[in-house]
Amino acid sequence: MGYADDHSVYDSLNPNSSSSMENTITKLQECLISINDWMKSNRLKMNSEKTEFILLGSRAQLLKCEKDHIIVCQDRIPRGSSVKYLGVNIDDQLSFKNHIRDKCRTIAVNLYYIRQIRKFLSKDLCQQLIQSLVLSHIDYANALFYGLPANTLAPMKRLLHQAAKIIVRKGRYDSATNAMRSLHWLPMSHRCQFNIACLVWRSLKGSAPSYLRDILTVRNVSRSTRSSTSNYNLTIIRTKRKTFADRSFAVAGPKIWNRLPSHIKHLDDYNQF
Repeated sequence: MGYADDHSVYDSLNPNSSSSMENTITKLQECLISINDWMKSNRLKMNSEKTEFILLGSRAQLLKCEKDHIIVCQDRIPRGSSVKYLGVNIDDQLSFKNHIRDKCRTIAVNLYYIRQIRKFLSKDLCQQLIQSLVLSHIDYANALFYGLPANTLAPMKRLLHQAAKIIVRKGRYDSATNAMRSLHWLPMSHRCQFNIACLVWRSLKGSAPSYLRDILTVRNVSRSTRSSTSNYNLTIIRTKRKTFADRSFAVAGPKIWNRLPSHIKHLDDYNQF
């Protein structure tokens, strides 16, 4: 069972090769034709008006791609600069600036109303509201923010600090670090890494999707060199494209996991982890 906005078809291509581009687009269109045929046979309809087409890559790579549309069920689908997938606004350069901007707008409005009624709320109730209306937006899919420039995350970081100071009743010029420490909140960049580490733990324990488990490989260590710090480390694959590849789960996950203390990596209970 699925919904119209949670299915995707994707493939990779070489932007320096026109034949690679044509072959990839042809395969995608043939796949969409097969999907449409299957839906027709099951009395369903694929809505081409809600179908979106996007190319992802660096600015230099995208300039080499001349394809500006695909054909779906005889309908022309123009190439877009961003798509919304499972609540995440994905732009063609994977900067997530539009997504962060939209989330910050929602968070700022929620913080404004919470600040107006803060004097009527207990600390626990205020923290529950912040968790529901602010942190839920900050933490949603924030594993995608790993490796982004600090200035891109700065607006969301400021709102996180504001939320902490509202809970502990601190003023505008009071220390946000002390407020976050008193609440045992992680800084913005560490929240991203924490969620990735949790995803790695679930993958290794078998509670994550198989396509994630298959990405990770436990490093083999000989008995003569095995130690508590090297045991249960993951293999970090080598990449050529640092801008995007090093932000992928296949690279970021093992890097973050290998930095964890050995006794943390061997925990069997998710809540303890």
